Amino acid sequence: MNVKKARYLFGWTLAVVFLLLFLFGRFSNLIVDWLWFEELTYSVVFFRILALKISLGVVAGAAVFVFLGLNLHYALRRALATDLQAEDNTIEILPDVKYRLPFPLLRWGGWLVAAFVAVLFALYFS
Repeated sequence: MNVKKARYLFGWTLAVVFLLLFLFGRFSNLIVDWLWFEELTYSVVFFRILALKISLGVVAGAAVFVFLGLNLHYALRRALATDLQAEDNTIEILPDVKYRLPFPLLRWGGWLVAAFVAVLFALYFS
């Protein structure tokens, strides 16, 4: 296996491990809270709190998605309008370095980044 492929695989493995650790911590706290409220016979209060946290996370995630998506979309369009060469879909980052970007990535790249950040933001604040 070459070095580039090994780094790529290591990066994705590390990202998955961090995601699993984050989710394990979130769900373990949720289970402990549920058991405690159930023991006190206040499960209705637990589910109201849970619904409030979920709705807060959805609203916060949607707000971040719209705000960040519009900003990234505008910034990407302005940057590409000045540096994009229409005939070959390349963008020149440095004087001698050109990157070829597929057209859908040029069009939806900012929104994809905004969606990823919004999901992380919603998970953190819910």
